[in-house]
Amino acid sequence: MNTDRIQKINEVIDQFFQSNPSVNKVPAKSLMPDFIRAGVFQKDYTREGLPIRKVLRELDKEGNLDAIPSVLAEAKTKNTNWFFVRIGAPLEPEEHQNTSPEKTTHLSAIGFSAPVRIAELRTNSSLIPEFPGVYIVLRRKKDAPVFLPVGSGGHYGGDDPNVPISELESNWIPDEEIVYIGMTRSSLRHRIGTYLRFGAGQPVGHWGGRYIWQLQDHEDLEFCWKAMPTGDPDQMESQLIDLFKQQHGGRRPFANLSK
Repeated sequence: MNTDRIQKINEVIDQFFQSNPSVNKVPAKSLMPDFIRAGVFQKDYTREGLPIRKVLRELDKEGNLDAIPSVLAEAKTKNTNWFFVRIGAPLEPEEHQNTSPEKTTHLSAIGFSAPVRIAELRTNSSLIPEFPGVYIVLRRKKDAPVFLPVGSGGHYGGDDPNVPISELESNWIPDEEIVYIGMTRSSLRHRIGTYLRFGAGQPVGHWGGRYIWQLQDHEDLEFCWKAMPTGDPDQMESQLIDLFKQQHGGRRPFANLSK
């Protein structure tokens, strides 16, 4: 096994936990965008997280799994689920962990990727997997947003995507990071790519979530996603929006206008 690659993997894991102090356990596949960004792997595959899982299986076979001190393997009947854990942090027994959208707001705990800034996704779409799934837009700044009377969104079908600032102010939820939840039954890379092209002024079809492009700092927003080779993305999106509404007095995320 390439020792330089193992060192880079450990560096990426350490950086993730430093940047996410409230997270103690994350699915290994969720760090694939970070690994690709760091040059550990060139891309992900249809089977999400396959490159890092192959490395972990090879280390396990060689008896060298301790080369990545934070790795945690949870053996199942037919396969093994791989996680990275914060070294020294206590972990709850598996049966008590909150891993469903109804019980947790820890996106990483339900299989979402680490967040990636819009500005970076515009130049490196290979970070985004090419299968169905759910995606979330985050604004992690704590200061109040500045709304633009005319944003960067495209005029799809000739329609003006901009709304009055009073409407944006009415929809905004202070101190909330999630600003939009979306889904696709096709390719996350294609759908998010279309969203970004719409936000760059192109007349393409991503009318949903258009309010984010009237945020002055929209290029600093971040995407995370949960790839779903199996399962129903529409159902997952509905569950997440319903959970959000339960936690915010019936209000949807800022840029969600339905569900």
